[in-house]
Amino acid sequence: DYADQSTIYNCLGADMVMHGTTGYNCCLVAYGQTGTGKTHTVHGDWQSQDQRGLLPRIAEGLFERLASLPAGDTGRVRISYIEVYNDRLRDLLCTTAITARSEYDGSPRLSSPRTPRADPHKFASGGGGNRLEVRTHPEVG
Repeated sequence: DYADQSTIYNCLGADMVMHGTTGYNCCLVAYGQTGTGKTHTVHGDWQSQDQRGLLPRIAEGLFERLASLPAGDTGRVRISYIEVYNDRLRDLLCTTAITARSEYDGSPRLSSPRTPRADPHKFASGGGGNRLEVRTHPEVG
């Protein structure tokens, strides 16, 4: 038996929308062998209401919830869409992304003219960069 796109969204995506609009960071990872349906599950057919995948359904849910916020409340949505293939990272939303290796630990990283680089050593010591806020879900942990 196979689950249809609506069932997958109701089991997984709806919770991501709810948590994402109540202040928690969410991450969707599709991992598996080639040909197992990751792309179909995540993308689906964007033109078909019934066959839309998780991404268009989650995006629609996020913006519907944000549109229904009480007057005066605001929200911010930040989205990254990254493919990892053969140990290479590719930013699927930025056509000018450059795959490179971190000068700090040799790990793969994305570099883009639109994404400022932060020095992780300064960040870790509190000497600069963006502040990272880690929050724990009150029920899940």
